[in-house]
Amino acid sequence: STRSIGTDGRAILYNPGYLAREYQEDRREINRVYLHMLLHGMFCHMMHADEKEPVFWNLACDIAAESIIDGLEYPCVRRVVSDERNEMYQRLNKEIPVLTAEGIYKTLRRQQMSYKEAQEWSRIFLADDHGFWEVLKDEKRPGAEGPGGDGGHGEADGRPPGQREGEEPGKEGGGSGGEDGKEKKRSRA
Repeated sequence: STRSIGTDGRAILYNPGYLAREYQEDRREINRVYLHMLLHGMFCHMMHADEKEPVFWNLACDIAAESIIDGLEYPCVRRVVSDERNEMYQRLNKEIPVLTAEGIYKTLRRQQMSYKEAQEWSRIFLADDHGFWEVLKDEKRPGAEGPGGDGGHGEADGRPPGQREGEEPGKEGGGSGGEDGKEKKRSRA
């Protein structure tokens, strides 16, 4: 479950309360976070996390995605880029011409960024919940076929996606209880 929004590479999982609040505050933020997750998927960020320090890899992926979005001139995603973000983009562009997650990760490690500094920068670039990426790590282990042993399709106990426990096959499922008591919804990505 999540308190915000995230993707596991197959579905978008979200907290309805979070989505409603963000939409009311500034609907461009919803466009930005969807595009952010789409970029993670397009660049397979969640598939390359093995053997990388998670705090630094997550930060690198978020910087890569946000740098693309921050460079767009479309009103549906445009916002003023903060001084902090511009500082990081300039810092990185001194060493790498194209801000890819892999290049950013290597640069941050080479610059010996501290764990605390990485956490501080993460707050500036945070857009989505990367916690769902852990499921993919488990599925990539040798001999693992994915949740339920079904090759990575369906719920952890082998149910079809969205089907609730105890629900008849073919019935539309909803979300499952979230950690904050709110329902978690699934949207096919």
